[in-house]
Amino acid sequence: MGLYVRDERGALLQIQDVTPGPELYEEEIEKLAWDNLELFAGDPLFPLRLHAPLPNGGQPDILALDRQGRVVVIEVKRDVDRKQLSQALEYAGWARSTNLDEMAPLYTHGADAFFKDWPEFTESDAPVVVSRPPRLVLVARDIHPRTQDALRFLIDSGLPVDVVRVSMYEEASGRRLVEIERESEAPTGGGSDSTSGTVTTQNNYTLGGRSVRIADLIQAGLLGGGTEIEFTRNGKTTRGMITDDGNIQVGGQKFPTPSAAGKPAVGHSIDGWRYWRVPSLGRVSLAELRAELLNRLTSVADADEEG
Repeated sequence: MGLYVRDERGALLQIQDVTPGPELYEEEIEKLAWDNLELFAGDPLFPLRLHAPLPNGGQPDILALDRQGRVVVIEVKRDVDRKQLSQALEYAGWARSTNLDEMAPLYTHGADAFFKDWPEFTESDAPVVVSRPPRLVLVARDIHPRTQDALRFLIDSGLPVDVVRVSMYEEASGRRLVEIERESEAPTGGGSDSTSGTVTTQNNYTLGGRSVRIADLIQAGLLGGGTEIEFTRNGKTTRGMITDDGNIQVGGQKFPTPSAAGKPAVGHSIDGWRYWRVPSLGRVSLAELRAELLNRLTSVADADEEG
């Protein structure tokens, strides 16, 4: 199937499929993934480093941590074959036995900054320790058929592996379109959507195999375009606005996710769903609105089954 755009006369026009070489693809998509980890990984992550030199050799494309302390290894390849899958699994094997003291020096801003920024990201008094097992995220355009079978075996066996298909297209104007399709969702450890302490997992944050978006909250009537949001951190309040197209505008810049919208204000990654609040709704957090949406859908599904 192709990707088309509808012009002002109602005609469908083909959008060109961009097929760059492996090096160009990996460089471009790698940068996009680093800047938009939540879009690619499915939940907010704490980025450690691009091409981190591991103690036992090798340099995974992206290293990160999720809120539960699980190491997330992200490998970006235009085409994944058996050799590249084997390399990614070796990185995941290292992640299985690492610890905070080993990971802190790998942090882009240094070990001292790591032990300051990491507890802030997890909202904990002491650094959350590394938990098991790690997660592996493979970002690719194509996967060799035999490698695809091997990946399916790993996923069907319950291993925490995500496959994210990424394709690029170009309009006649030269604007690039990026299509992100997550083929699997690996469950994470427990997290909390609100101050109630309700434990949930990454799978609870998905709709039809993809992560919940601000646009879903708008469609459900929980938010509207023009709604003002804000978060306060270290005595400083940052304000933004929900746009009609489901982005978040802060100043003159738009962001696709709450986490991306909050990062410039604090200087490092945050779980924006938990931080951003809606003053007009009694300062409810975006995470709580997300939970309300998913609870509604669960109630409708349960009613349909009973009916």
